[in-house]
Amino acid sequence: MAIELIDTLAPKNGGSFPMVKGQDVDVDGVRLPQKLKDLETHMGDIGTATQDEIDALFN
Repeated sequence: MAIELIDTLAPKNGGSFPMVKGQDVDVDGVRLPQKLKDLETHMGDIGTATQDEIDALFN
């Protein structure tokens, strides 16, 4: 049986629904929920982090 892979998905309703579950996203070998917890541990409240602070954590 053949498997067809889709290279991109785009929502047709203006993006008002999530495309994937966060636990299914891999960031640098770590699942997204754990990566966010790690960021909060390192930075404190990530809701107040600047884009430069977030970028610095990934470099």
